[in-house]
Amino acid sequence: MSDKLKKFWLIIYPVLIFVGAQVIVGVNYMFNYFFVSAFTQVGEIDYSLILLLAGIVNSIVFVLLFRRDLNKFPESAQPFRPSIYVVFLIFGICLGISLQVFLSFINYQQYFPDYEEGIQSILEGNQWFNYITVIILAPICEELCFRGIIFKRMRTYFGLVPAVIVSSLLFGLIHINPLQILYAGALGVVMALVYHRSGKIMAPILIHAGFNSLFALGDILEAVNEISPEIAGLIAILFALVGIGFTFALPILLFKKIPFWKYKAFPKRTPPT
Repeated sequence: MSDKLKKFWLIIYPVLIFVGAQVIVGVNYMFNYFFVSAFTQVGEIDYSLILLLAGIVNSIVFVLLFRRDLNKFPESAQPFRPSIYVVFLIFGICLGISLQVFLSFINYQQYFPDYEEGIQSILEGNQWFNYITVIILAPICEELCFRGIIFKRMRTYFGLVPAVIVSSLLFGLIHINPLQILYAGALGVVMALVYHRSGKIMAPILIHAGFNSLFALGDILEAVNEISPEIAGLIAILFALVGIGFTFALPILLFKKIPFWKYKAFPKRTPPT
């Protein structure tokens, strides 16, 4: 295998593993579902369980792959205070709020009419399974795959800019829905740059988890709206103002608190084989 093909393979096979695990889990679930339903009455297909199982499998696989890559690409030894990780989490929440505010202003349903239906079809089923998958498992396996492995390998082979673009593009494409492809790709750029500057995989994982937690916060706001629409409206406005403000303020705080300039996040090492 030529050197170029080898580099291409090392970058693309994590994506194949990521997608393949979801396909294998889904096919296995459907086979068992229809096999059991042939002999006894069963409930509806639980897509939330399929996503949960796929998330568990991918998280285990990519933790192992990431740990193997650490031998070639060690993370920064610069310690962060726990408060910094809280800031990363809050930053992710604020990014999610800012996105929702932006989407409400551009009337996205006119351009992406199938977006809401697609999201609802994915999140049908057990809500607790969805919370675990979306807020915990997805940030872990997706960040390990697209930032912890693909971004770091591309950064070594081709430099920072191609690594940010390609890893973010691939990250966006796995979300399939056109609107999600756009904003997930943009979020991927942010998280790749944060990872590049911090050298800690926990940074993009927490930003991603905070961003996805808007799913749970939305459910809470719906519950409040049923009790008091006025209070729910005030909370939504407060969230919007705080979210937009912190979206711009927190990066300044992060760059002030974290001495990025004092060390190299990723020392150059031999590429993984």
